[in-house]
Amino acid sequence: MKKNLTLAVLVFIISLSKLAFSDDILKGFDAYKDKDYKSAFEIWYKLAEEGDPIAQNSLGVLFQKGQGTDQNFSLSYDWFRKSAEKGYTPAQVSLGYIYDQGMGIKKNKINAYMWWKIASLHGDSDAKTLLQILLSEIDQNDKLIAQEKANECLNNNFKNC
Repeated sequence: MKKNLTLAVLVFIISLSKLAFSDDILKGFDAYKDKDYKSAFEIWYKLAEEGDPIAQNSLGVLFQKGQGTDQNFSLSYDWFRKSAEKGYTPAQVSLGYIYDQGMGIKKNKINAYMWWKIASLHGDSDAKTLLQILLSEIDQNDKLIAQEKANECLNNNFKNC
């Protein structure tokens, strides 16, 4: 009986902490919508440091656009990558875009294709469209390399992508 009560209390506390966690992420989105980018940055930074992939992706956007912080493509890349490696599809699309455009890093069409392929496998329609466009820019060999890298990345749970 005591063991069941302890378990029930633990489940309740965990569900409350997840609810508070999601409330904070929403506060960040409210601040962003109100163009209070500094507040959004502060809210999301704390959550991103704690490992939230949505907050990590959101920080990537803020650093990319210079909203609420100085524009920094290197930090944008870092936050998108952390989020993408947790399987967050929007970050995978953004990371592909960074590779495609060479934003703060060297252009790499193979890596762009890889991340867009992964996101498209998760059903992202933007990634599917971007893949089609990119197919006209790379040769068949690069496509095969990128597909192999995407499979390897997925099989390794986004490690060493």
